[in-house]
Amino acid sequence: YEYADDVYDAIVSPEKALDLLMADLTDSRVFREWNNIDVVIMLPKDYVIAIENKVDAAEGKANGRSQLEKYQEILTNHGFQDNKIIKIFLSPNARKPSSSNDDWKVYTYKDVLSVLENVNNSQQKPASSEVNVLISNYIDILKNEIMGNDELRSLCNEIYRKHKTAFDLIYQNIDSVTSMASTICQSELR
Repeated sequence: YEYADDVYDAIVSPEKALDLLMADLTDSRVFREWNNIDVVIMLPKDYVIAIENKVDAAEGKANGRSQLEKYQEILTNHGFQDNKIIKIFLSPNARKPSSSNDDWKVYTYKDVLSVLENVNNSQQKPASSEVNVLISNYIDILKNEIMGNDELRSLCNEIYRKHKTAFDLIYQNIDSVTSMASTICQSELR
């Protein structure tokens, strides 16, 4: 696929990228919550991609070790070599892992969205129409549920700029939510 170069370049060294680009990925396996790691993708040539997805949660710690250190140990104990483990820390806002000694590659939902949109707009779409529908639906979820809708945010900002004086006046003179709720409750109880 024409977009594979960009993906590999973003998450791995040139040597790993070349190795993976030359591999037949049809036998790759994807696991969700494998040994508590959010997503694990087992690739040919003994490569493994571990993805820790952090939307609103902080990383856990147990027995003095970070969650990511524990995941590294799990992968190593299952026979994956350090130089063949690709670790991705996925978050909406490019937040870095809290444990500084972990070498997880920070990847954002914007990065994922960019790749998926390239796949979706590519002349070389996946063969299965089900895969195409899945990709389109996931793009919608990313835009609307996780990243927020930039078009809507832009429209709201434009409306606010045009009518700033009116909005400021309303905000200064409107009853607080608590006060409004109290008034409604009192009128309903009468």
